[in-house]
Amino acid sequence: MEYLEILGYMASLVVLVSLLMASIKRLRWINLGGALLFGIYGFMIGSLPTGIMNLGIVLIDAYYLYIIYSQKDYFTYLIVPKESRYLRKLLKTQTEEVERFFPGFKFNELTDHLCFISLRNLNAAGALILKPKGEELEVTIDFALKQFRDFKTTFFIIDRERENLRNEGYKRVVIHTTNKKHINYLKKVNFKLNDGVFSYEL
Repeated sequence: MEYLEILGYMASLVVLVSLLMASIKRLRWINLGGALLFGIYGFMIGSLPTGIMNLGIVLIDAYYLYIIYSQKDYFTYLIVPKESRYLRKLLKTQTEEVERFFPGFKFNELTDHLCFISLRNLNAAGALILKPKGEELEVTIDFALKQFRDFKTTFFIIDRERENLRNEGYKRVVIHTTNKKHINYLKKVNFKLNDGVFSYEL
């Protein structure tokens, strides 16, 4: 197999992978890389239409990435009661994903929990449910919709509510999880691992 043929297959694979991304940001970056490889491949085999078209795709991806990185998103959140229909509807539509990260979660087991819905540009982005346990708040649900997992929505809520939570006598937020993707997220938002439990000091 000639190296040009290998390049063509690699470009096709990268473009294919880009279409599997739920995150628009990742899709644009990976698609840009695939289009760049395809453009090089097109020019090297003497196919100007292939090369020019993919060069155009590179420019389009670059333009939208510029918009993504330059626009300012508006983040906020709602404090809702545990009976909130909005909260239930949000999580019910994501039952499979919620079960994957938080197996066994049941709404009817919520008692004195603190419930938040995170919003990005006034669109529901996820939910955070905390259970008071003495001086700690244990995370029952820390969930973000796939398209918003590039954003630190949970940290945003905790950071904004820090003073209120301290005034209520809470000292830290803790979470028990073995999900690798969730663990990677927790590390990014400054949760520390202590004795098998991830915690964040308020």
